[in-house]
Amino acid sequence: MELESRRGHESQEKRSMNEQETKLFLESKGIKPLLEWQPNQPALYVFEDLYRGDDTLMPFKNFPPDRRPSIARIDDPTSLRDARYGGIPGRVIRDLENEGTRVDLYAIDPETQQPVLAVSEYKIKLYQVKMENLFESADELFPRGRK
Repeated sequence: MELESRRGHESQEKRSMNEQETKLFLESKGIKPLLEWQPNQPALYVFEDLYRGDDTLMPFKNFPPDRRPSIARIDDPTSLRDARYGGIPGRVIRDLENEGTRVDLYAIDPETQQPVLAVSEYKIKLYQVKMENLFESADELFPRGRK
């Protein structure tokens, strides 16, 4: 009985939107997929669920579930490298390069539909992206975070 009540409590734990919910949210707000990538153009990237897990190798494991980033606003990406296979059948990824400019990571509450800034980073980093998860920037919903 106690185990069942704990399970019920766990399923009601607050969390941020997952990959599919985030893509549907963007679509409902009229935010379009990024069909033609250009250097130095801000972009939104919806994180794949495989990066949002609790596994010890996942980059967001230390975030509480309600603050786990759903999406990144990459302020000034500089290059998009050629496609390659991502280790999972059917998964084709490209490397989106950020040379240390601002990246704001947002969690989106599935109940309130409100984006919340989880963290801002300034890192030289390659983001492994699926093209279908790149969207046009939407500064009204995902503004540049504060410095």
